[in-house]
Amino acid sequence: MATWNRSDLLPLSYDSVRLILRAVLPDPASNDMAYRLWLTTAGNPLHVRELLYSIVETGDVVYAEHAWIWVAPLRTNRRLVDLLALDLKTLEGVARDVMDLVALAEKLPRCGS
Repeated sequence: MATWNRSDLLPLSYDSVRLILRAVLPDPASNDMAYRLWLTTAGNPLHVRELLYSIVETGDVVYAEHAWIWVAPLRTNRRLVDLLALDLKTLEGVARDVMDLVALAEKLPRCGS
């Protein structure tokens, strides 16, 4: 039986997300779109890929004023939901406890707000 070694990728930087957008979109993306994608995914490479696929597929990205703009509120598709659920299942210990508490809590203010 083959054994698989897991390799965790480091989060992408904002500049890396901008480079990805430049490579996959036919024209430049707005700074706001790049920042929102990076912030929403915390730079997770797989999440960046899936969220970008989702927002383009649903038409939440439009070309206006010489750049691609993310114009809709955050929505997800089934693939992204399944991916996030899988990520949550792997949490253990304190990380799992924090996730459970956040899931039960109502809206929380941002740190430093």
